[in-house]
Amino acid sequence: MARKHEQISNDEPVQNLKSTKPKHHFGLRLIMVITGLIFFMSLLFSRTVLNSTYMSHQVVSSSIGSNIEQSVNSQLQKYGVNNQDIVPEGAINQVVQKMAEQLYAGQTVQVDQQIVSSVVNNGLKNSNSNATALGMGLSNTIASQAVNVINNQLNTNQLNTYASDIQTLVNVNRITMIISGVLLVIWFVLAVFSLIFVSAISSTLFWTGLLSGIGFGAVYLSNIVGQLSNQYQVASDLIKQVGNDVLTTGFLAAIIMAVVGIILWIIVKITHFRSKKMKLGNN
Repeated sequence: MARKHEQISNDEPVQNLKSTKPKHHFGLRLIMVITGLIFFMSLLFSRTVLNSTYMSHQVVSSSIGSNIEQSVNSQLQKYGVNNQDIVPEGAINQVVQKMAEQLYAGQTVQVDQQIVSSVVNNGLKNSNSNATALGMGLSNTIASQAVNVINNQLNTNQLNTYASDIQTLVNVNRITMIISGVLLVIWFVLAVFSLIFVSAISSTLFWTGLLSGIGFGAVYLSNIVGQLSNQYQVASDLIKQVGNDVLTTGFLAAIIMAVVGIILWIIVKITHFRSKKMKLGNN
């Protein structure tokens, strides 16, 4: 009886260790990773391709303005206007920026003729061209021609067909981001009560970053951005620029998340190891 009692007492530390072994909660971790992926992608899109301010900045830094300026200048030469500053790139960028804002606001996309007319009038006044002597009639003709070139180059009619779709995408993405963000908070609260808060954060960050990084890498290697740019010649450089910027931003964010997740995982493992060592020492 004494030996049996001694054996039971010796087995108690082992049983205690087994009972204190943390549960993995695989289902909770999986749903947190899925929710994290959805939230991360919707957040990325809301800050880039579905953001009018971001796209406006991308338009200014792209070659759209210079390409349209060259087309406008070649058309204006027919009227004897050889001054390359009648409709400068800056003014064209301003017009295109306003069109981008209209597109993302779900409004009718159209060239601001007031901006074009004002620029043409000022350009003709400062021009040494003989065309200045022809007066307001030529100014209106040149402005109208410039508007037509911009409309044709950007295919305004086609952009108007996209306006409502883009507005719908913006709204759907916003709702998705809000819902997934709220769900993430709920899952993290459950993780706190399940005593796996830091561990859950580490696994969510790591797998969200890893899967996102693989996705961005696959899109880059498949050259989807290049194929899209070939379908829209004038905005080809803009599409490549925006596409590569989104992929680069997303990939770097994914790398950072994965690295932070690994660091937190290491911290969790070290904490568990020290805790287990202390319990063995006490027993």
